[in-house]
Amino acid sequence: MVSHDILKYFALLIASIIAFSSSLQEPKCDNALDNRGLNVWNCSSRDIIDFEFLKGQIPGNVEVLDFSRNRFTELPSIEESPDCDRESPCENNTKNLCRRDILFGRNEINRFKDDALHNLVCLRTLDLSYNELTSKIFHPNTFQEGAHHLQTLNLSGNKLGDLPDHVLGSPFLRSLRVLDLSNASLLSISRSSVDDLGELRLLNLSYNSLKEIHNQTFKGLTNLEFLDLRHNQLEVIDRETFGDLVNLKELWLSYNNIREIHVNAFYNDTTLERLHLENNRFHSIPYSAINKLPLLHTLNLKGNPIVAVTRDSQENKVRSLILDNTPLTSLQSYALASFSSLEYLFISHTKLKSIHPKIFGDHPPKLKEVVLESNHIATLASESLPWQQMSTLRLDGNPIECNYSVAWIISSPALKGRLICSAPPQLAGKELKYLNAEDLQRYISFDNILILILVPASSPFLAICGFLIWKRRRHFTCCGPQVGGQYVSVFTRDANGSGEDAVSVEMKVQFSRLKSVSNEGAKDKRALIKFESLPQREDEEDEI
Repeated sequence: MVSHDILKYFALLIASIIAFSSSLQEPKCDNALDNRGLNVWNCSSRDIIDFEFLKGQIPGNVEVLDFSRNRFTELPSIEESPDCDRESPCENNTKNLCRRDILFGRNEINRFKDDALHNLVCLRTLDLSYNELTSKIFHPNTFQEGAHHLQTLNLSGNKLGDLPDHVLGSPFLRSLRVLDLSNASLLSISRSSVDDLGELRLLNLSYNSLKEIHNQTFKGLTNLEFLDLRHNQLEVIDRETFGDLVNLKELWLSYNNIREIHVNAFYNDTTLERLHLENNRFHSIPYSAINKLPLLHTLNLKGNPIVAVTRDSQENKVRSLILDNTPLTSLQSYALASFSSLEYLFISHTKLKSIHPKIFGDHPPKLKEVVLESNHIATLASESLPWQQMSTLRLDGNPIECNYSVAWIISSPALKGRLICSAPPQLAGKELKYLNAEDLQRYISFDNILILILVPASSPFLAICGFLIWKRRRHFTCCGPQVGGQYVSVFTRDANGSGEDAVSVEMKVQFSRLKSVSNEGAKDKRALIKFESLPQREDEEDEI
């Protein structure tokens, strides 16, 4: 029994030694071409801890080094390829076998070697995403010799905290075109942290905790084309925040707490084409801001608490308007009249019940696609949409009442999806496109039946009431004609059928003296008697 336990112990010991020896062996990396035709040395997901194992093993012709998904804690010093021609320029030189892309994403890096990148002469891409970097480990010389030609820097998924000037303010990053700082736990950005990156084309600051942006932060980014600020905590966009971004084409401000955009926030952004404002706190369309954007063709306001769309006096160039997931209940006359260039309209998953036939005013735009899915629309007038020219109309998920007012939808080739009737009961559950005009006219809704019954039935009653009111009109003091001053109404009538008139006088106040009598132009024997109010004497009586 003892010998058996001893054998078992030695077997486990030998297995542990073998496993440890295997961990010390040089990792096996793959050498292949990527889709760009570049030579790649793929060492990703090899559980590598120490770069010393790899020194001297990297082939000379390798241009892309992929060390992602390992366990590195330090960014090592990377030697330049011996096949790299240092005399030739890096730009547009496909024969120059230098280290171009260095990928260390998803490791545990929390520090840099002092000369980590210094020996690289043509580095284009550096991926340090999802490591444990903080802004404190960066210094002015972090990006030095090896960053002269760096175009893409990915620092996403780290824990930077803030972005002071020294992190990216290096003069060696002047060629940078793509900077990814998304999901980097950023709380603030200093006003000069990125303004020296004049060649930058794309800046990603999404999924951080930024509450404000200084209006000078982006001042030097005159070549920036794409700016992503999604999923932050911004509340107000101040004046001139994006004013110097003269080449900006697309701006993401989605999923913030923005209530207001200053009228001059885009004062110089004449090239902006797409503006994403979904899931913020706008209660109305920010016309004052978008009217400063002459080339804006896509406006996304999905998920904002917009309860009404009001007409703006100035026409815009927006071609695609998105108002999904808003609390809209109706679209009134001329509500979208300022969107004269609109081609694509998306209003789905709202409380929308009614659309006015004059929603676009007197000159509807040349709409191509309208999506009104999952609203509360029961009927839709043909005048509301220029449906003859549309290619797509979606009304799925609405409680459509299938009657003659929606007959035009059947004949529209633009109708897509399944539009199910909810009323009248005889057609409930049927798909509208399989019905015809005769089917819709055959059945009248309960509301219409009720109207057809009540209107004729109530007519005699209304006529009798009107006649009785006319007969008793003299009892209504409001009905007597007036002459200037205080007055009484006097009516004469044949009291006993003898042809003799009796006079009925209704006095508003107590008078003491007859002042005037008027019956000029009087009809039905109506006369006006005007009294003069005087102090009452006991021996004086009114006379007529």
